[in-house]
Amino acid sequence: MAPTPLSTAEDVMTRQVVTVAPSTPVFEAIELLLEHSISAAPVVDDTGSVLGVLTENDCLKLIAAATYDDQGREEMLQAGRHMSTVPVVAPDVEIYQVVDMFRDAELWCVVVVDEEQLVGVISRRDLIRGLKAMESEFLAMLHRERRDPLTPSSFFGATRHDASEVASRLNR
Repeated sequence: MAPTPLSTAEDVMTRQVVTVAPSTPVFEAIELLLEHSISAAPVVDDTGSVLGVLTENDCLKLIAAATYDDQGREEMLQAGRHMSTVPVVAPDVEIYQVVDMFRDAELWCVVVVDEEQLVGVISRRDLIRGLKAMESEFLAMLHRERRDPLTPSSFFGATRHDASEVASRLNR
């Protein structure tokens, strides 16, 4: 039996999400990123609402912040201070819309929220894993035979092969 085609964010999202609180020390958050081999973790408040995401890049920026920031050391080292904004989608958003979001090279993940509660995240790796899961369907789509759309008989339903007739129909 062929696998069901992937069509929504829910189909590819990671459901077991590692999260951090805004007050989580950055070095504790870094340990979580390394321990779970992930590149970002959503920052959530006490109610489970997503405030942002702490990425590897955000952690690297900590060096610059430590050099130029005059805030107190403890506040400066909290995850909520260094988090980035992240796109939020509903579970039923079409997968192609999610793929389009990743055209932004700075995007680390997309957060999936249902009724304001975090239900998953989608990374580039999740999308690639989903594409691999639908490999046979995707390859069949690529190899599907198509009629030549430029012949009058297939494109216009005509039997004449008069170039002027084809050109006039294209210009309509």
